[in-house]
Parts: sequence; C-alpha cells; structure tokens
Amino acid sequence: MKGRGIPRPWIYSTGAYPKNQYLCSISENSMRINLCNIGKYQQLNDVVLQCLYALCRLGHSVEVLPKVRGDGVVNILFGAHCISSQSQLPPGTIIYNFEQSVSSYFHHDYVSLLQEAETVWDYSESNAKRLRELWGIEAEVVFP
Repeated sequence: MKGRGIPRPWIYSTGAYPKNQYLCSISENSMRINLCNIGKYQQLNDVVLQCLYALCRLGHSVEVLPKVRGDGVVNILFGAHCISSQSQLPPGTIIYNFEQSVSSYFHHDYVSLLQEAETVWDYSESNAKRLRELWGIEAEVVFP
C-alpha cells in the first residue's frame, strides 16, 4: 500500500483482533473515531478494516476497540444488533447496519437502538428504504 498514499496504521498489539487497538496519523482538524465490532460476527472485521484505512486516509484519528467509548469520540458500531437492550449510546454514535430488515435480529430493542443513534449507515439501498418505510429510520447507504 506504500505507493497508494494510504497511511499504515500504528498498531498496538493487546491481543488478537478485534481486541487490538489501531491508531493512525492525526491531522490538525481530525475527528476522533472509534470503530467497534461489538457483535460476535468476525465477518464484519474486513469492513471495519476498510473503514479504518479510509478514515485514516482522510486524516482522522481512528482506533479499533471492542467496546464503545463515551469521552467525546465518535463511535461507529458494527454488529450493534448484539447490544444489550439496556445499553445507551453515547452522543454522536453511528450504527453501521448489516442486518436485513426482515431478519429476526430486527426486534423492538434493535429498532429502538437504531432510532437512538445519531446516524445509521446501511449496506443496501433496498434495506435502507425498508428502514425508512417501516420504522422512520433515515439510513444513509454506505457501501463497504
């Protein structure tokens, strides 16, 4: 990736991914972002890493942690359908939804969590449309 201008992340090995913490180059006006795969689905790790590299390339301060942070960091959550129904999201939280709206994971608690999020990203145009039609959730389509 050296010739493509994508910064290499600074890696602190604290265990096997997703428990590693990744930090990348910081620009003067960067946002602090935490990418968090809180579900049990390791298939999302590839998308987490794609987001890591893209956000680093944009000059943001990005880390990957297995938990949500509440100290003014923008959290982008992957696998959020696995969060406890008692969970409260910190302000500015983005949920990147990969669940089909017809899935059994779309229960009342998950819909409430999506409605509580600052922003919802979805992998599919048709899925985002259904979220809007069924629950009034304005999801932005973000292709992985």
